[in-house]
Amino acid sequence: MLTLLQAPPFEALVPHLSPRHVTDSELSKSVGAIVNDVRIRGDAAVRDHTRRVDGIDLAPDTWEIPRGEWQGG
Repeated sequence: MLTLLQAPPFEALVPHLSPRHVTDSELSKSVGAIVNDVRIRGDAAVRDHTRRVDGIDLAPDTWEIPRGEWQGG
């Protein structure tokens, strides 16, 4: 299930974020590793990281939102 959030105010996002305390360098390394993995493995990496981070498994054929839906109509 997807939840629609509007920001700002960014405080609305706080309940949806993990309470992790990492340094900028740790975060940069983690994000860099994910981006590199996606460059190498493509959709399979996106799916794996979505499972790991978000706890959901979405098949690639469900990733695209039809234009009519994201354009409001």
